[in-house]
Amino acid sequence: MKVPDGYPLVKGRFVTGFANSGEAAIELMQVVPFLVEDMLKRTAASIRKRPTGHPHVVVDGNLITGQNPASAQGGGRAVLQRLAADSAPSKERQESTAAVADGVAHHRA
Repeated sequence: MKVPDGYPLVKGRFVTGFANSGEAAIELMQVVPFLVEDMLKRTAASIRKRPTGHPHVVVDGNLITGQNPASAQGGGRAVLQRLAADSAPSKERQESTAAVADGVAHHRA
């Protein structure tokens, strides 16, 4: 996947994905159409990985990646945390909302 300027989405980003050692451990090196770790290296991503089979999630802004199936739960948590952070009102919005709520409360009184 590429961003509008034509560069790979992961270029220069911190990511993780299924490692070559993981593919080798389950004897799929010759079966899969490409190796994720090799593809990430070609796109100039900054790869972070843990030993095969261990859960590992990497968050770089809105980009959330998991290394393997064991990372699914942590990846889901990371997505929920990111969504919660994005939907949390800013301090300015909180103050504005409080002022409107306060004004409405006084209007009803």
